[in-house]
Amino acid sequence: MLQERINRVMNNHQYSCQHPGNYLFILKNFDDVLKTHTVPAEHLDPKLLHKKGNMYVTYDESLDLDSQIIEDIKKYSYRVWILDFNLFPKDDTVKEVQPDWYEARKTISVFNTINPLIGIVEDPNADHDLNKVYKDLINEVI
Repeated sequence: MLQERINRVMNNHQYSCQHPGNYLFILKNFDDVLKTHTVPAEHLDPKLLHKKGNMYVTYDESLDLDSQIIEDIKKYSYRVWILDFNLFPKDDTVKEVQPDWYEARKTISVFNTINPLIGIVEDPNADHDLNKVYKDLINEVI
């Protein structure tokens, strides 16, 4: 279920915008997810930017990209979007660093932004242990 959701969210965004390529996705809150699941894009390879294929980097990697890579991302007109694994509520006490080379407002949420449990559990309005839901999603058989 989780793999299908990730694929669907990314692919729907690309095709609904009528741009099947030339995206760089910044994967936010995906650290554990990438241990068991994939995204329908290749990991950023600076040598292949000129091909304008879809690529991704993790949020942490985006903070440390070399200035030449950032210039090449701009040069080849990549559409930079954050893909947010937004299962957990945002902690407003934690201030995140926002690199100035992409816009934070360009965010695609993996889960429903009003109630992330919609489509994930049988009764999204019941009390659920989000840590257990997360663990079940991450450990599901692909």
